[in-house]
Amino acid sequence: YTLNGTGFLNYRGKQYILPKNSVMILDCDDFQEYYTYNCNSWENKWVHFGGSTSREYFNMIYQRYGPVIEMPEDNNIPEYIDQIINWMECGDSQFEIKASPVIMEILTSILLNAHMEYKSSSKFGMNDYIQAALDYIEKNYNKNIHIEDISRMSKVSLFHFSRQFKKAVGFSPYE
Repeated sequence: YTLNGTGFLNYRGKQYILPKNSVMILDCDDFQEYYTYNCNSWENKWVHFGGSTSREYFNMIYQRYGPVIEMPEDNNIPEYIDQIINWMECGDSQFEIKASPVIMEILTSILLNAHMEYKSSSKFGMNDYIQAALDYIEKNYNKNIHIEDISRMSKVSLFHFSRQFKKAVGFSPYE
């Protein structure tokens, strides 16, 4: 979870930006690299956890929304992480029992917020031609799709289409 500053993530062959109030959720068995540029500060908190239910949450979040989710400023994730760390550092004998529902609360919060962000950006805050392009890609993902064809279909220049697509979706049309 990014408290302040900006971090960067390389994960599963893609690069991501980690702005303030964003959370990254990763499979710890996959290669990951996170860092800052040019000595910029990046203040973050993290917790490593596992379990079958958390694996299901991870898969659901990652497959639908990717590994980086921007959270609202008033979320409780930093406090939840502090609570888990405190129990662990104090050697609480019931650490795992207490931490489990808190981890589920974190994952549920991420999932619900990601869904709300996706819903607000997909149909309501997005240009119609970007939504049409996403619908086209979804219906034709198994074909050889060319960005030029999609931009022509959208009746905008390739440059404008690519820039607006990345702005709306977070990934380039090629990605």
